[in-house]
Amino acid sequence: MERMHRRQPCPTSHYLLIILVLLIGCLLLFALPAAAETTGTIQISSTPAGSDACLDSTDNSGNCIAFDSTGFAEFFNVPGDSSHSVSIFLDGYQTYTTTVYVPADQAVVLNAVLQPGTAAATTTPATPPAPDLWQGILSAIRSLIPRAFNSNTGSSASPVSAVATGSGPSISATATGSSEPSAAGSQKVIAAYWYLYPDPNDDTYSLVMSAQDQIPWKKINRLYIGFATVKNGVLTDLPAGTSADDAAQRAKVQGRIWEVVSLCRQNNPGAEIFITSNFGGDLDHEYLVAAQDPQKFADSVLAYLKAYDLDGYDMDWESGKIDDYAPQLTSLLSNCHATFAAAGNNPQGRTYLLTHTVWPGVESAQTVDGLKDSVDQLNLMTYGTGDKYDLVSYADAYAAAGFPYGKMIGGVESESGYSDNAGPDTQASVAAKCTYVKEHNLAGLFEWRMDNDMRPDKSPPTYQVTGWMSDCLAG
Repeated sequence: MERMHRRQPCPTSHYLLIILVLLIGCLLLFALPAAAETTGTIQISSTPAGSDACLDSTDNSGNCIAFDSTGFAEFFNVPGDSSHSVSIFLDGYQTYTTTVYVPADQAVVLNAVLQPGTAAATTTPATPPAPDLWQGILSAIRSLIPRAFNSNTGSSASPVSAVATGSGPSISATATGSSEPSAAGSQKVIAAYWYLYPDPNDDTYSLVMSAQDQIPWKKINRLYIGFATVKNGVLTDLPAGTSADDAAQRAKVQGRIWEVVSLCRQNNPGAEIFITSNFGGDLDHEYLVAAQDPQKFADSVLAYLKAYDLDGYDMDWESGKIDDYAPQLTSLLSNCHATFAAAGNNPQGRTYLLTHTVWPGVESAQTVDGLKDSVDQLNLMTYGTGDKYDLVSYADAYAAAGFPYGKMIGGVESESGYSDNAGPDTQASVAAKCTYVKEHNLAGLFEWRMDNDMRPDKSPPTYQVTGWMSDCLAG
């Protein structure tokens, strides 16, 4: 009878097995320490409260969760250093979809303001692209040792703002160096507007962000971000359309708002930050629609401020018929003012504030006087060095009608390309306006616009006017 022999393993197989074990060991050594730092969290606040949020990415296709009663939802263990699509659903509202970049070991805060529309059907997210080899290896290791890769569930990683992919350079936490005096201790408002609407032909934002350390945050104590818009009776982000292009641009605007808010908070925590609603086009109609239910509008504004961690709202309703619309203007502002007062302090420990930007020569003294109990301050667009929009004449006229000097903020123009009213303000004209502010106890000065302050072509701003304004009022 033939004896059966056990087959002897080939020496080559031994080597291959040893190499495979060593390779897996190396992968584990490198992957395990990194695993605890390669996942992040997405925290979502929805106004109004959504029903469901779905995460769609390479590793999270079709992962959906429900919001709690306050409109909050949170995705844990989201692969870090990668982009993820988030969709928010609520019957009777447009589906809100945006892309957020999640840094490793960070919590990204996404603030979503839902827009009324047709009921959205929840659909299965599109099939994600196939992962590359390294992602496949890590995914396989995750499935074998999930606890090592899920160790940050419920972690208290510090939140970062949600920024749409490609929206701009990363946020720098380095405080800007600025010479004294600083606006922080000023009793006067030293304000500046910052324009964010993404014009494909305007490279201002990228130029400003290319020199973040030069932005003089400490030279101001109030920042106005422009613009949000009014649509279907509520305050919402631009653009308000429903096309895929609108959604992409809206995500870009939202990312820029969060980036500017974060930079300002980091470098000047005491500064007040406002959102400004825009004008032009069919905005007269939209403001009039909002005035049909002013409380609904006021509630939407307060929700917007809370969503973006802002301190106030500025209505820039510029219209040649504004005197005809004085009742609607007053109704909208008075409802916002009362709603803000009832809301109490914001997370910064301050009351929510309300301003209205006045286009001199259009809003009559009577219209302005009717707003004295409806706003905290008025911004007078007294731009330039000429007599056309003269701060003295307009402020005196409004005061004579009954609006107090102490609630007026004079306007300064800092754009080098400005050509109306004898051109942008100069050091001499800023000094003259500053002197008038002090003599008549106006609330302060503001400039349009800091992000374009005496900016040479294809270069970052020089911030000359910001400095003149701050040095005079803070000195």
